[in-house]
Parts: sequence; C-alpha cells; structure tokens
Amino acid sequence: MTVHYHRQSSRLVPYYVCQKEGIEQGDGPCQVVPGGGVDAAIGELLVETVTPLALEVALAVQDELIGRAHEADRLRAQQVERGPS
Repeated sequence: MTVHYHRQSSRLVPYYVCQKEGIEQGDGPCQVVPGGGVDAAIGELLVETVTPLALEVALAVQDELIGRAHEADRLRAQQVERGPS
C-alpha cells in the first residue's frame, strides 16, 4: 500500500491505496482506506508503547551501531593503507 494525501479544507488527509494490480495490470486500485483513523490509532499505540526507557535503549543501540560502523571504516582504511598482502 502507498499513501496519498488529499487536501480537505485547509489540511492534508492521508489515504492508503493498494496499487499492486494497477501497476502490474493497468487496473484501478484494489483498495482505498481513509488514513485519518489509522494514523490516529498508530499514534496512540506509539505513545503507549514508546516509554522513556525504551527510547533510551533504542538510542543506546543506535550509538553502538554507529560506533561499530566507524570502527569498521577505520579498519578498512588501515587495510587500504597497507596495500595488498
């Protein structure tokens, strides 16, 4: 599904559209779902689920992954500087 935005009054309203058949066979969309209620439900779920502790853990994991990527880059650069074995 893809999201499309339509202007209603002065705001943008999302619609989720299944375009698989349309893309593959030139048919119209197989399903169109107004996204306002879906987006609101997902927003509420996120607020309930993403606690300060969960956010802190996610940020710590991100920092660790960034550190590992920098270390891998450093090791690759050292290998290039040494040249072929």
